[in-house]
Amino acid sequence: MEKCKATAVYARTSSKKQNFVLQIEAASPHLKGIEPEGLFYFVDEGVSGFSKPVDLLKLIDLIKNDKIGTLVVYNRKRLVTSLDIYLQLVNLIDKHKVKVIFTATDEDTLGDMFSEGFKALMIKYEGIMLSNRIKAGKKYSASRN
Repeated sequence: MEKCKATAVYARTSSKKQNFVLQIEAASPHLKGIEPEGLFYFVDEGVSGFSKPVDLLKLIDLIKNDKIGTLVVYNRKRLVTSLDIYLQLVNLIDKHKVKVIFTATDEDTLGDMFSEGFKALMIKYEGIMLSNRIKAGKKYSASRN
């Protein structure tokens, strides 16, 4: 008989100015009928791609210990803080047969290690380019004053 595994909801914001509540609310339709003791919430607030995602690492430990059966997350970008951590997570999800539910309407299902590695690289690149545009804009604004 298979043991009953918990459902985890993960949310992450890149800055304290962002609101993680919207990500949690998007997960709620997928949580109907789940008993509170079988449900865990993990939130990394203000964790950019260069910060340590403390709650994500706690979630990874639970997956390693075969405690999580389903992971509900807004989109793939919320899971990608570093390529290393993301690929470790994808490997564990596959190994422990964790069902992943992305709540964003435009997000496709979790793929194999190669495709997820490529998607993670693209997400990281997009983040670097955004950071560069912000820095350039600030520099430009400062030079005009």
